[in-house]
Amino acid sequence: MEHEKILILGASGFLGKAVIDECKRQKIPFTACNQTGKNGFTKVDITKKILLKENYQIVIHLAAKNHAEKNPKLEYYEVNTLGTINVLNYCVQNNVKKLIFSSSCSVYGKELEGLINEDYKCSKLSEYGKSKSLAEQAIRKYSKDYNLDYVIFRFPIIFGKNNDSLVSRIISKYDENNLCFSGLFNFGIVYVKDAAKLILEGISSGHGAYNSISITTNIEKIVKLLNEINHQEKQFNFEGIPNKKLLFSSKKVNNEFDLVTSPLKDAIEKII
Repeated sequence: MEHEKILILGASGFLGKAVIDECKRQKIPFTACNQTGKNGFTKVDITKKILLKENYQIVIHLAAKNHAEKNPKLEYYEVNTLGTINVLNYCVQNNVKKLIFSSSCSVYGKELEGLINEDYKCSKLSEYGKSKSLAEQAIRKYSKDYNLDYVIFRFPIIFGKNNDSLVSRIISKYDENNLCFSGLFNFGIVYVKDAAKLILEGISSGHGAYNSISITTNIEKIVKLLNEINHQEKQFNFEGIPNKKLLFSSKKVNNEFDLVTSPLKDAIEKII
């Protein structure tokens, strides 16, 4: 790994910053890019042809559109799908050894139930989910056509300090004694520092797509943990039909990657 040249796209995002911190901790040299080129980053706009003077063996592709304002279908497609195709073209034209792509569990669709593994039959995708799914399809095609090695990490909710995730919103509502929720359902989460470590493991391990979930949890479990941490006995209320049957499978990623993730209680204590 010490001889690989690493390019990080989308380095100024929440996950990108964690990957940079982990690179520094592991003393891995890298070039960090964002769309503006400000604050010491190299300027790369993935919606355009990528032109860089240096060549890189590893590309970590974290650049994405996560929130669309006016036209979700177009905005997500332009950045997440066409942008990824631009990244793939750069990889092929510059003999990149491996592409590591940050995808999303949204590629499985909106109405999930049962055990969700990498072969789960997808349905009713959001526009964001479609854009990520199309990006994955493009990566697989380029891999087949040009022998490009790749790892796709399908992340669930990524949480950590100073980010607006569902976990952070539950903690805020807990602090405000506002524990009324519109539903009680299972969801996958991963602590941002664990996600960053996993991405860097992808440099030397893995091939294909991986559910990258540390924990399947729900609001009830998080409130109970917050009560335990704060020595409280707060109760929560919810409206709707509980759905606790959903379970994300992490069997594949656990078998192929040597990563010990943070217990949920430890991770929450780090961010409250």
